[in-house]
Amino acid sequence: MAVLDRTLPSTRGAVGFELPIFQSRPGANSHIVQKIAPDGTVDRFQSCWLGTQHAIGVGDLDLHVDEGEQAIWTFRNEEQRLIAGTRPELLKYGIEALERDELDDYPIAAAELAAFCECQVRFPRVLQRAFAHLASTSETSAASWRDVSILLPAIKEDVARFFGPKKAGGRHLAQLIAVSNEEGITIYGPKQLVSREVPLLHSVPLPRYSVSTASVSSRSNQLQRARSSSCGSSQERADWQAMR
Repeated sequence: MAVLDRTLPSTRGAVGFELPIFQSRPGANSHIVQKIAPDGTVDRFQSCWLGTQHAIGVGDLDLHVDEGEQAIWTFRNEEQRLIAGTRPELLKYGIEALERDELDDYPIAAAELAAFCECQVRFPRVLQRAFAHLASTSETSAASWRDVSILLPAIKEDVARFFGPKKAGGRHLAQLIAVSNEEGITIYGPKQLVSREVPLLHSVPLPRYSVSTASVSSRSNQLQRARSSSCGSSQERADWQAMR
């Protein structure tokens, strides 16, 4: 059994998710981290080789976890208070925090929390604020964030649901790439995943682009051009192209 000892933020004073760092027993001279299985339980613990000089102690917080149990997640809120617990416990905090607009001053952290809670559609303003925040500095960075953090996970989930785990395993899903531009969205991937008609069921509530219920024509050698749309469109279409 491992005991939570400290957390490692992305930067000093940051708001958002932090890496929980454990000890095999209180006072141990080495640290370990969780390797989380797809079902959210701890698959095993492994040595932590990250520098922990900026890690933050958890004080009197007493949290233990063992292999096979629900993993521990940690999030630093806008008041620099640590929220720690299992996924269901973090989900409860996340939904309540987003409903109360507690993270309005931290749009990227709010978007990460919405993704963790799988409630992006419920809180479209959270994604829009994060996109606008990034775009104010770099439109390219904002577009990359949208493609990688919003579009791609939703597309992978739809593809996995459509084909099933045997055909759309992790190795094949990892090869999917989504790229958006003024003309729409192009999705690249293994031929077996992009050569059939795949319905995209997830709405992506971001400026200029949205993907909602649509029948997506998919052929490896002949693509149908996607049309760009404003947020809220119900007929966005995407191109699918096999990698060569």
